[in-house]
Amino acid sequence: MDVARTLRPWIAYAIASALVDWRLGAALALVVAAGEVRRQQREHGGADALTVATRWAFLALTVLAVAQPDTPLHRYTPALSLGVLGATAAWTLLAGEPFTAEIARRSTPEAVWGLPEFHRANVAITTAWALSMLVAAAGCAAVLALAPSASALWIAIQVLGFVVPAAYTTAYRNQLRQRMLQPA
Repeated sequence: MDVARTLRPWIAYAIASALVDWRLGAALALVVAAGEVRRQQREHGGADALTVATRWAFLALTVLAVAQPDTPLHRYTPALSLGVLGATAAWTLLAGEPFTAEIARRSTPEAVWGLPEFHRANVAITTAWALSMLVAAAGCAAVLALAPSASALWIAIQVLGFVVPAAYTTAYRNQLRQRMLQPA
């Protein structure tokens, strides 16, 4: 699934920052994001908006990690990460080009790209990603502010921020395929 590849830097960051150090997590995520941008450019002629935004976000975070390694902001980076993802997804909706459409075009026939159903499906799926990420960002921020040592809780919130929209994406796509295969 291409969405999983797009999210690898965020997953790498979440794991490395929780288990080792946020600065290492930022640098690792930047390397993974840069590699994903290169892979998409090589295989698809360009990278999707979420991947490009991811690279820039981790570049900024890595610069911050080097310039101010003791910044109090680092405590909130799990929430900020989810917030950047959610805001990027929302921005692609507002721009009229849901980020999932770029990813979906890689695995669907060109003949369906212009169909209203294709656009509606991608609006619905991108909305699920945006909402899930923004809600998870708020939840993480609250936990990090009130109980920063409750790492299991904010890690669980991060995981749910990814798992819920991924499950919705799979279910929506399967339902759409079923509907399209039914005789008229």
